[in-house]
Amino acid sequence: MVDVPIAAQALPAGAPRPTPTDHTGTGIRGALRAAPGATVTLALAVPAGSIAALLLPAAVAGSVDAVVRGDSASGPTVRLIAVLVLGLLAALLAEIAGSGLTAELTARLRRRLAVHVIDLGTGSRNPLPAGDVTSRLVGAASDAAGLVPSLLGSLGALVTSLGGIVALALIDPWLAVGFLGGVLPGLLVVRVLMARATDPFTRYQALQGALAGRLTDALAGARTIRACGTRDREIARILAPLPDLSTAGRGMWQAQRSAAVRVLLLAPLVELAVLATAGWLLAEGRILPGQLVAAVGYAALGLGFLEQMEALVGVAHARAGRVRAAELLAIEPAGYGTARTLPPGAANWSSGACGCGCRRGKPARVRVGRCSTGST
Repeated sequence: MVDVPIAAQALPAGAPRPTPTDHTGTGIRGALRAAPGATVTLALAVPAGSIAALLLPAAVAGSVDAVVRGDSASGPTVRLIAVLVLGLLAALLAEIAGSGLTAELTARLRRRLAVHVIDLGTGSRNPLPAGDVTSRLVGAASDAAGLVPSLLGSLGALVTSLGGIVALALIDPWLAVGFLGGVLPGLLVVRVLMARATDPFTRYQALQGALAGRLTDALAGARTIRACGTRDREIARILAPLPDLSTAGRGMWQAQRSAAVRVLLLAPLVELAVLATAGWLLAEGRILPGQLVAAVGYAALGLGFLEQMEALVGVAHARAGRVRAAELLAIEPAGYGTARTLPPGAANWSSGACGCGCRRGKPARVRVGRCSTGST
């Protein structure tokens, strides 16, 4: 069995390093070409959900102020119901369109990778083992296909958070000051997470492909392994990347866990700071009771981006899968001629003697025939 180094499995020798603009077809343009309806629906549903989320605290505040003043609450209640319905429809459409877009992009990318693998053939043009190619077709393709939905979800959460901060400033500038004083460290946490999560994901997928490639080689040579009695040695060879795989997986989960713990500790402190500031402003008569309720809601929206750990991890996972798919597509297949007719000149086929034999332990030449051009 030929033991291909893991570094060679992760990136073929001589292949150019892929860039984010590689033609994997999983970007915005590729999504519009593959599923324009789902892409447009998702692009409209995400901002609609953000608008509904930003209108909800204001609608609740209107209902609270109407009850406190003793006025009729029918109008504010109708507006509150309309905002809730808008948010529900936007979330439903985003879920359906996102799932459909991911499925369509996955199918197209897998089909393209499969055709590319067939074009490469089984010779030296494809230095990747069969198991690694399979892992890219199965795992990396589906991960890369989730790039656009994950990005749109993260952007929607960012817009909602910025809108919540602006709404706090419109209620009273001191609310925005109290919020920003506690949320700026959280932004550093998110940046560290994105920097630390992408590399472990890429390393983890490369090691998975290496493990699958070794297993596929062993299955192909199962008879040889049985005949030679090298089963234990092959098991050790196949499982050699397992410690590195465990290390990469632990590093991946460690980065996600540390970021989640920091965010979970930060969020209640920021909300308490905003609530204390709003209580002080209410006691001073600078805001209404409904605005205090709205301030709590907008503080939660402002922290929503920090709580999008799953979406951020999805973006990192999609980027790693896109790199893996681009590495396979970067391998150039063999070129073929385009001539439709034979070159001028007469050519005849003459069958010669056919035979096979051995001479002094060395195989003899096998003659099948010869083709001569311009002669008979």
